[in-house]
Amino acid sequence: MTIIRDGKEIKLTQEELRKAYEVKNMEYLMEDVACKIEDELDLDDDELAIIVERFENALEHNDMYWDCYWDTMEYVINEYIREVSKQ
Repeated sequence: MTIIRDGKEIKLTQEELRKAYEVKNMEYLMEDVACKIEDELDLDDDELAIIVERFENALEHNDMYWDCYWDTMEYVINEYIREVSKQ
């Protein structure tokens, strides 16, 4: 992927892209946790990060989540294939 920074084209490596994704994903998940908690607790970023890590760990070990994920992926693909085959 190429980005423009300060007028210069910079090509990002796969490692840089992966790291950027991980950082942004953590920020988004921390925002989700903060919204869910609302005013119940006053947590700092380190505490939010701990909850996010536990959440991600729970998802990794939740077969129902992954079954739903892959079933949904398959459904969307099949719907698209049916749609384009009618054209």
